[in-house]
Amino acid sequence: MGACSASRPGGYDPRASLSSYVLGATFRACRRGGASAAATVVLAALAVLAAGATLAGDLSLGLSEAAWRAELRVVAVLRDAGARPEAPDGIVARVRALPGVAEVRYVGPAVALAELRRLLGPRGDGLDRLPSNPLPPRLEVTPAPTLDARELRLLGETLDQVPGVTEVQAAFGWVEPLERLRRGLRVGGLALAAILGLVALGTAAAATTAARRLGVEEVSILRLVGVPGLRLGAPPVLQAVILATVGALLGLGALLLASEPGVPWVAAWLRTVLGLDPLPLLPAPWLATLGGGGTALGLAGALAASRA
Repeated sequence: MGACSASRPGGYDPRASLSSYVLGATFRACRRGGASAAATVVLAALAVLAAGATLAGDLSLGLSEAAWRAELRVVAVLRDAGARPEAPDGIVARVRALPGVAEVRYVGPAVALAELRRLLGPRGDGLDRLPSNPLPPRLEVTPAPTLDARELRLLGETLDQVPGVTEVQAAFGWVEPLERLRRGLRVGGLALAAILGLVALGTAAAATTAARRLGVEEVSILRLVGVPGLRLGAPPVLQAVILATVGALLGLGALLLASEPGVPWVAAWLRTVLGLDPLPLLPAPWLATLGGGGTALGLAGALAASRA
């Protein structure tokens, strides 16, 4: 009988009424948060933007480094390559077996002269008038892409000790500065994002406290009529979560605008005013993690205020 009366037109559904209260009270709590609520949105947006820009910047540097490393070669000039340098027991095999070596190419004097002639173009006509080929044989060593600056130096020193090698030429002086730049970007950017996140957590807690204080009379009345405490405590928590989520979405939006698929005029402004290319688009799981992290700031702030 009770079930039938609950489903009649015009019947009272307490579950729908309580759900409407929770939603309404949540939005009222957002208004009651005042300056703390606005600060939560702004700081959560800045924290997500700082973290996302740091990750995208490091990704961009990583892609550039991979392209530069693909062209990196260590040249070992040979005094005497032997009769069969590419034989199983020749110098090519010995160098290929060294730690950190990905590939070795033997360049004989004739091939080296042909490559020089092709590089010089019309200016290389005088090479044909040389009495003999002055170019020595050499090995072009491709280092493993995972070697850092210290390991590259060690590889150069090891090559210099190989019998038959007279000189080692390598242009990897850019590797160490780039490593320092990437390390500084990661540490500085993520530290800034963490500081902004902690401040956002504090403002979310302050907004939750303000909303709970201003709504104490309403909560007291509803508690007297039997509304469960969980329903009464949900709106301030949801308020902080919504504020932080809005901030996180704003931060993600700003990050997407500054990324390669963003608005063309933003990319033009970055190139013209700041001299920067747009950031690469982060993978979807990274973006979802950033958004979830922003939401978690609000939840943590609300829970911290509830326990205070």
